[in-house]
Amino acid sequence: MEYHIPTQADTVVVEEIVNRKLRNSMLWMVWGLLTTAIIGFMALTNSSWLRFAHSNFNIILLAEVGVVFLFSFRQYTASNTFLKAMFFLYSIMNGLTLTAIALHYSFEVVVYALTGAVAVFGSFAFLGVVVKKDLSGLGTFLMGAVIALLIASLIMMFFGASDF
Repeated sequence: MEYHIPTQADTVVVEEIVNRKLRNSMLWMVWGLLTTAIIGFMALTNSSWLRFAHSNFNIILLAEVGVVFLFSFRQYTASNTFLKAMFFLYSIMNGLTLTAIALHYSFEVVVYALTGAVAVFGSFAFLGVVVKKDLSGLGTFLMGAVIALLIASLIMMFFGASDF
């Protein structure tokens, strides 16, 4: 039996594939969070949705969990197009669910959470796509975290967030 011993060239190819996948994952997370925020804002401005969300919160939450289970069960067997559609369906459902949560708790807390999440994934996407940094290293992770903290701090200063 013949065994293949990995060479340095094989390692470089694997690292490039991992970095490309990480970069694309960060971009998809940014798109998903932006979709969630847009749908959430649209739902907050729709009075009929607000009435429905207030009276049917459990149904909305169970529907989102159902989408998560469907997405999880089909992730290895479904087509790429179906998975992308499921991802955006989940982002839309998440926006609707966060709107219902904002009704029960505080709108500002939901905005702060979405802002922080977009800052984190956006900074990693920026480092991976624009700066072309390797996203698998600890140094890049820490640099992305510092950038996200700076962005979130600036946004919180503009919003006048005294709670944090």
